Amino acid sequence: MASGQGGETTAVVACVTPRRVVGASVGDSELWLFQGGESTALTEHQHRKPLLGSGQARPVTFELAWRGGVLLGASDALFKYADLRRIQAQVSLSDANAAVLALAALPRLASGALPDDVGLVLCRPSAPRP
Repeated sequence: MASGQGGETTAVVACVTPRRVVGASVGDSELWLFQGGESTALTEHQHRKPLLGSGQARPVTFELAWRGGVLLGASDALFKYADLRRIQAQVSLSDANAAVLALAALPRLASGALPDDVGLVLCRPSAPRP
């Protein structure tokens, strides 16, 4: 029998345009900008708890003038179980599909299992259209 109650979750929501990134987040999923060897957590000021679905979540907004680089949004499993330098190396791969597959594999344990669910989105600026 269903309890009528939903679960709780984290969230990062962003609107990405060629010049700007605007969004909000709550929980332990994160959004990072990787650019020229530097990395910046756009979600560093978010509230880890209470989560969405609790009725008490407190999303925090963020905004960035985007002038290039790569945006990486991911669940906590990636940022919790993979070293930031290894993440940055994979983000820098020229093939976006290869980068996504490599990023998703970073938290994998020696046994082949994942310590937690991994979800991610990689966003790169597109080439200008003629």
